[in-house]
Amino acid sequence: MEFQAGRGEWFCALEWARLLGDRRQYKQALDVLGPYIATGWWPAARARAELLEDWGRAQEAIELSRPYAQDGDRLVLDFFARLLARHGRAADALALLARH
Repeated sequence: MEFQAGRGEWFCALEWARLLGDRRQYKQALDVLGPYIATGWWPAARARAELLEDWGRAQEAIELSRPYAQDGDRLVLDFFARLLARHGRAADALALLARH
């Protein structure tokens, strides 16, 4: 899996990052997703945000997701609003959704 992840296979990279996270190798896990994040691809950003949230790093997940939500894509807005709401920011989530 690690080899295929290194060759740019997205699903292998995602699973490799999850496995590294399970091993508490958080920096390495985030590094695996780095090249995908660098392209601005939302599925990679969402995956990273989900990992960060799972690791108790919700604020980082929010900061990562916010720029994508500002573009107004419905799927991104849904994810971002739920992320905010799960972490005590339901008013912010409702305000965001009301604007869009």
